[in-house]
Amino acid sequence: MNRFAAILIAIVFACSCQGRMESVYGNMGMDLRNMKYTVVESNEQWMPNGDGEFYARLSFSSASEEAIEDFKRQMLDNGAKELPVADQPTILLGRLEPYREPFHKGYYIIKLDSNDTRNYELLIFDEDTEESIIQIEVL
Repeated sequence: MNRFAAILIAIVFACSCQGRMESVYGNMGMDLRNMKYTVVESNEQWMPNGDGEFYARLSFSSASEEAIEDFKRQMLDNGAKELPVADQPTILLGRLEPYREPFHKGYYIIKLDSNDTRNYELLIFDEDTEESIIQIEVL
């Protein structure tokens, strides 16, 4: 019974995590339904007042070349720019700081809140590592 419960919990968590990623990426205009990916890292913290952050790093190493090309096309269709992140470098602190450097090849989309630029959505695709990072910050 305990083993069955553990497997059931793992399945529910995996499904909810995948659905959450598809929803978050969908808000940025991206469709992950046909993309094979692995969640490498995910962190979400929200305060009762609505402030907080969402961070996830996905690996597309098991995705087909066609799916990766489709992901890049979707990014470009949504206004992606080439790395490194040139605008708003002050938001790239900690784990995102390397994406200000010119040695990364890929694309990014950044959406800033027009009323408060501390609130943003950032999507990065690193072609070298075949990884995507999404970060949402609300203050």
